[in-house]
Amino acid sequence: MPIDFSLSPEQRAVRQRARDLARDVLTAARDATHRLATPEQRFVASRSYYRALVQAGLLRRLIPPPLGGEMTGLVDLAIEPRSSWPSRPACRCPYSPPDSA
Repeated sequence: MPIDFSLSPEQRAVRQRARDLARDVLTAARDATHRLATPEQRFVASRSYYRALVQAGLLRRLIPPPLGGEMTGLVDLAIEPRSSWPSRPACRCPYSPPDSA
C-alpha cells in the first residue's frame, strides 16, 4: 500500500504562512543585518525582527499544546522551518561572520 505524502489543506496553510513570514520579516532582517560587521551589531539590529516572529506566532506553533503552544504535529513542525528558510536564506544567523565580498 503506497503512502500518501501530500499535505493536508491545514498543512498547506502552515506552509503558506511560513513563506509569507519569510517574505515579510526574514527578508527585511537580512537586508538590515547583512553588512553589519559584528555579532553584537547583528543581534541588536535583528531584535525587532525576532519580536515580529514571536508576534506572528512562530514560537507558539513549535511548542506542544500541553506546554502552552499550538503545535499540531511533527509534520507541521517540519513544514514551518523548511518553508521559512528557503534554499537562499532570507536572513543570517546573528552570530555568523559577514561575507568577505
